[in-house]
Amino acid sequence: MNENRKKIGVLDSGVGGLTVVKELEQLLPNEDIVYFGDNKNCPYGNRTADNIVEIARSTIGFLQNKDIKAVVVACNTTSSLIHRFEKDYPFPIFSIIKPAAQYVVQHKLPSIGVIGTELTIKTGCYERLIHDGNADIAVYGEPSHNLAALVDCGRFDMTAITDEITVHMNHLLEQHPVKHVIYGCTHYPIVGEVFECVAPGVQFINPALEQARAVADYLKEHSLLNDTAGHSFDIYMSGSKAVYEAVLQRLQIKTPAIIHSV
Repeated sequence: MNENRKKIGVLDSGVGGLTVVKELEQLLPNEDIVYFGDNKNCPYGNRTADNIVEIARSTIGFLQNKDIKAVVVACNTTSSLIHRFEKDYPFPIFSIIKPAAQYVVQHKLPSIGVIGTELTIKTGCYERLIHDGNADIAVYGEPSHNLAALVDCGRFDMTAITDEITVHMNHLLEQHPVKHVIYGCTHYPIVGEVFECVAPGVQFINPALEQARAVADYLKEHSLLNDTAGHSFDIYMSGSKAVYEAVLQRLQIKTPAIIHSV
């Protein structure tokens, strides 16, 4: 198969990676996308690092059989461990953390908050990458044990979601009154309006957008863009089809998705 016509593979622990698909759809309207949502193992942030790497390798192997030209790791927790597997494949693997960290450095932000899963915060992955670019930027992490799972279940219990976001944003801002906060989990932009309501004085940085830009730049630079009109979107998931349909509708993703259970 012509390399340009190959697909972009996207992997996540559940529905959160659909926020990346939304950005890819807007920036790369001709690209075919194949998505793997590993709902049965969500949330990754409460698992061991070795277990997450094992799951990542299995998922990438699955995507590799779908004629892909790149893999987009939409999961922050998995991206925090990407150095353990990214060089083992014949196609590029994109972290969701690195582009967001580069955004913070390029815009010379004096301080930044990061709200994410427990493991993402524990690894210090954002702090490490940001400090590689500018050691003077203060980085403050705020871990949430429950928020990713509350969103991934698809019920959108807005009372529980709002309570969880309020507790963590208040805790972060009381200690460190930052003006910018990174969504350190791709599930979080799905309920972005709650974050904005709870913390109206904060500008939230969406790594899904920065990652999609990095993918688009790479494909352009390497002449790998699909210039054929029309594209496909296949979802392989181990969860509930109804949850995916609800999130697709909530995110207003236009491309019709074919949803497969695995």
